[in-house]
Amino acid sequence: MSEILEKRSVLRGGEFIVKESKLEETFIPEESNEEQDMIRDMVRDFGEQHIYPNYQKIEKQENNIARDLLASAGELGILSAHIPEEYGGMPMDTNTNTIIAEEIGRTGSFSVAVAAHTGIGMLPIFYFGTEEQKKKIFARSL
Repeated sequence: MSEILEKRSVLRGGEFIVKESKLEETFIPEESNEEQDMIRDMVRDFGEQHIYPNYQKIEKQENNIARDLLASAGELGILSAHIPEEYGGMPMDTNTNTIIAEEIGRTGSFSVAVAAHTGIGMLPIFYFGTEEQKKKIFARSL
């Protein structure tokens, strides 16, 4: 994991749109490593075992199922792939985060809940929150 952290390039917000890049730095799925393949399989399995069988319940917002599934996704580290370990996260590089997003994107409206939790909820606190806010919020949500 430390090898990944040393090589990772963290992009903030829409920076990928304006950041210059080189062809040889472009990630394609065929170049994923063993750890990334394992993460893809884990997220895909989560979808197949927990999201797809409950798709109608999620769509109808029955019994807080989306909240419960978000908690399960959090336990697997799916929600904390951008967050440093010091705040309870499991930091992963941009390519691995892209793999997670690709697999979660297949889960219909559940992917919106994940995106809202991470992109609207957690990342702004991580980027702009105080240390006290980060420790308090991330301890509860990861």
